[in-house]
Amino acid sequence: MEEAVMAWLLAASTSAGNRVYWGLIEQGKPYPALRLTKVNDPATYALDGEDDTGLARVQVDAFAETFTTATQLIRQVEAAIPGAPGDVIREVFVIDRRQGPATAAPKVVFHQILDLRVVYRKGI
Repeated sequence: MEEAVMAWLLAASTSAGNRVYWGLIEQGKPYPALRLTKVNDPATYALDGEDDTGLARVQVDAFAETFTTATQLIRQVEAAIPGAPGDVIREVFVIDRRQGPATAAPKVVFHQILDLRVVYRKGI
C-alpha cells in the first residue's frame, strides 16, 4: 500500500514534485513537500478469516514556506484523489482536513493536514 500511495502522489503532479516522503522529511530538504504517515491499518476479517482488503488511515502533511502554498498543495492532493485507484488502491476517502502548527525556527514553515482512508488490496 505504501508504495502505491507514493506512486500515486508522485504521478499527481503536485507542486511538491518528487518531494514526497514517508515518516520524515530530512533536514535541509526544500519546500514545498509532502510527508506521509500511516496512522493505522487494522486487520479486517470475514467469517472465513482475514480479508484481503486493507483499510489504512494515512495522514498527508503539506509543508511550505507560505500559508498559500501549503493550502494549495493540500488542495492539489485532494484534487488528485479520483486518480488514485488502480491495482492496489481501490478507493481513497477524505476523513478530515485541518491546519497544522506553523514553525518559526530556523525558518517559518506552514503546515496543512489531510487525513485519508485508503482502501487497498493486500498482497499485491
